[in-house]
Amino acid sequence: MKKTIILMHPSRKVAHVNVGFSWPAFFLGPLWALIKRLWWHFLVLLLALTVTNFVTDYVISSKSLLSVFLDLGITLIYMLVCGIYGNRWLMNTLLKRGYIVVN
Repeated sequence: MKKTIILMHPSRKVAHVNVGFSWPAFFLGPLWALIKRLWWHFLVLLLALTVTNFVTDYVISSKSLLSVFLDLGITLIYMLVCGIYGNRWLMNTLLKRGYIVVN
């Protein structure tokens, strides 16, 4: 059962934030943050993705099986962090922008 928290801004704008894992944040990362207007999160995720891509380029050039699994693990951890914390980041940002929880 999916739970959604409804937030309302004093200007009567309504936002819905799901509780739990965010699949869009898991798969899209910084693009998801950009779409949701989470500017600082976008910059941090983009920087982390850039570093991960540099590690991936190094791993491809090293041709070591251990390095490939290490890179796969780092990428998976990055994606899991985005998915686990995505909705929390969105909720906290909306609360800072003046939204209040309705339900």
